[in-house]
Amino acid sequence: MIKNKQFKPQKKGDRLFIRARLSYVHLDAPWAGNEGADKKYSVSCIVPKDDKETITFLEKEIEAAKAEGKTKKWGGVIPKKLSLPLRDGDEEKEDEAYKNSMFFSASSQQPVKTFDRGTQECEPSKIYSGCWGIVSLKLFPYDAAGNKGIGAGLNQVMFWADDDTLGGASQGNDFEDIEGIDMDGEDLDDL
Repeated sequence: MIKNKQFKPQKKGDRLFIRARLSYVHLDAPWAGNEGADKKYSVSCIVPKDDKETITFLEKEIEAAKAEGKTKKWGGVIPKKLSLPLRDGDEEKEDEAYKNSMFFSASSQQPVKTFDRGTQECEPSKIYSGCWGIVSLKLFPYDAAGNKGIGAGLNQVMFWADDDTLGGASQGNDFEDIEGIDMDGEDLDDL
């Protein structure tokens, strides 16, 4: 179990472990953003710009993936036009959640294991858009259909902390403490 509240980005083997606020969470079922695209399990990871340690860590790992691509995918040359996973939320998103943040998306064609903060496997629905999580991912170079870049393969996701939901339903019980609603179900005969 990870005890440090200030989780630091880490690398173990070829896996990277990054703490981020999660958005566009699709862990229950595969999803495609565009019609006709391959459906995948995916999540967008938001990293505040003041988390310089995580951003520097990711930039370093992206450079390592570019070096791997140069030798293994791109014939000894790093392409001039290269799609990179780490992007600037202020420049690319008109969404308050991405303000003053960098972000990347990670995906998998296979179901992704999900864990609670105690590192016990949990239902994917425990992890929602807006919560904080730790993602296990692998950066990889690609060359597919003329598109070249660095992708982020999603391995696993661990719930880290609650936060306000983003763009969807609330996670708590909206009906708790509402006048006229009996949470014990004793007033069912009043129907």
